[in-house]
Order: sequence, then structure tokens, then C-alpha cells
Amino acid sequence: MNITKILPLFALVFLLPAVTPAQNLFVASRGSNAVVKFSYTGGVLNTNGAIFASNASAGLGGPYGVAFDGSGNLYVANVFSNTITLFPNNAGTVSPAGTVFATASSGLNGPFGLAFDGGGNLYAANFLGNTIVVFTSSGGVLNPGGIVFANTGLSNPAGLAFDGGGNLYVANTGSSTIEEFTNHNGTLNSSGIIFASANLNVPYGLAFDGSNNLYVANNVGDTILKYTYSGGVLNPAGANFVTSGLNNPTGLAFDGGGHLYVVNNYNAAILKYTTTGGYLGQFPSLGSTPTFLAFQPPIPEPLKLQVAGTNLILTWKSPLFTLQAGPTVTSFATIPNATSPYTNALTGPPQFFRLQANQQ
Repeated sequence: MNITKILPLFALVFLLPAVTPAQNLFVASRGSNAVVKFSYTGGVLNTNGAIFASNASAGLGGPYGVAFDGSGNLYVANVFSNTITLFPNNAGTVSPAGTVFATASSGLNGPFGLAFDGGGNLYAANFLGNTIVVFTSSGGVLNPGGIVFANTGLSNPAGLAFDGGGNLYVANTGSSTIEEFTNHNGTLNSSGIIFASANLNVPYGLAFDGSNNLYVANNVGDTILKYTYSGGVLNPAGANFVTSGLNNPTGLAFDGGGHLYVVNNYNAAILKYTTTGGYLGQFPSLGSTPTFLAFQPPIPEPLKLQVAGTNLILTWKSPLFTLQAGPTVTSFATIPNATSPYTNALTGPPQFFRLQANQQ
């Protein structure tokens, strides 16, 4: 979040932090009929997970896909009960008291993967129904009445992911292909095209990194493929990113530091890799038959501006963010020992301020 100080007037520019820190990690465990939570505290992700919600009492019925909306609410796709469960976010804390958001009457038929687009619309991949259903958002409210978005060319779709341009990618496990639904001027084309097929072997999870590169988990092939984004184009020729240590990988997710987390479905473990594919270790998923996973997004911390006499006072709450300043919007440096509130004199040349999320 940037705040620009210009004398004698003030122009305010609000932007998201350039780097998002890792947050709590949620993993769907189909075999245990539970969602497992790995807490993020003190800048560290605790690798000892705990049951966050379980069984039908929490609205679960074979949890598979997980996704967060822009307000931090958690949605879970249940493959056995043909439902999507909502776990609401209350002031930054996700409540384990789930409620059924959508049912089979909304068009769900063996839902696997979930993904939100930039407009807050929720997409669900029907593994058994060979369709993709969309739940549209209007006025900040998600409609539980699903609409069939696509019903041709799909073959047991599993993972879903949107790229930075709003294009939707779907992992077809039945045909071992990646299908793309292109975004044209804000409208998503419901007719898909095959983006990739070579070297795919029952692809499941999909994830984009911060540079718009696409990663795919080959569930049967026990590999992770990377499709490189360069010059505004995603290369359909995938290359091996991870080729060892995997055991029926399913879900993929990136933390704020660019580390890739992979669910090993067969041995119920979560593996962590560097941005270049270097192995960083693994930890148990806690539940049996883990599937997909998602990091809880941080709530952007507002940077409050006040003027007191000849001083500018900046206040923020979260220790996850560091105050930076610079002479231009492209040149920032951390202010030594800057704590909240921070006072700066309203004199001298223009200064630009921003909150930079701490990398983990």
C-alpha cells in the first residue's frame, strides 16, 4: 500500500503490497472428511497441523477443493455430498463453523477444484459431471445458484487456476490435457481450447507463481511440470520442475515467498520447494488422502495518514509490514527503526511512502 506525500497537497495512491507473506495453510483431507490447518505465527508456518473442521457436523462430505475469496472466506468442495461448504472469515480468523453454500441443485456433481476469478466469481470443476459451474458475484455477494459455464471438451476436470490475465486453465485428468478458457475484454470464453498435452499423465493440481508461470502436478507421472511465461505468452511446452520424491501429487500452492507446496496424496505428506525446484523438506498432512490446499490471504493493512501541525503521522497495525520511503515510486528503501506511529516533517522534496510485506 503506497501513500504519496507531495507538498503542499497530498495525493493518496492505494496499492497492494508487492510481496504477500505466507499465511495459514489449509489442506482438504478427503479420507478423514476433514480440513487441516497449519498455523502461521511469528513469521513461521507451523508444520504440526491441527484439525480445523471435520465430518458432516461442519458441513463436510469428502472435502477436495479449497479456495479463499477476496474477503478471506474459505470455500470447500465436497465430492461425496455434492456440496460446497463456506467457512466465514471473522476479522481475520476463519471460523470452523461451516455452512452449506451450494448443493447438487446448483449443478454440482462430484466437485473437485475451486477457483475465484478477479471479479469474485467462484468456479467449480465437476469431476463426475464433466462441467464447470460458476457462482456469480454481485455487489459483493456470491450467488449460491450455480450456472453451467462449460460442458464440452472436458474430461474429468480436477484442478482450476486463473492466470494474471483472467484466463482459466483446467486440468483434465481423463484426457491428460490442460484446457484453456480465454478472457476477451473481461468476458471468459466458455469454449475451451487444448493448451497442452505433451508429458502430461493424469494432471490434477494447477498453480501460477508470481511471474505468471504455470505449474502442473502429474498425479500418475509423479512429476511437476512448469510452463514458462515470457514476452506475454505462456509456453505450452512444459518442462520438468520436480521429478523425484513425489507420490501421486495432487494439490499445489505458493506461499508469499514463492515457495511451492505440493500435496503427496499417497503418503499423506506436504512437500516444500524453492523457486528453482530445490527440495526444502516435507511434513505430514495429518489427515488421510489429502487433496488440494490453499493459503489464507492476508488482509491488507491500511496505512493511516494524519497531519498534526507541520508533521505527517503514519500509523499501521500489522508487524507483517515494514514502512519504506523513497524519492520516486520506483525507488524505495526501508526506514531504519521505523515503528508505528511514524512521524515525518512536512518539509523538503516530495517523498513516497509504502507498506512492504515482509518476505518469509
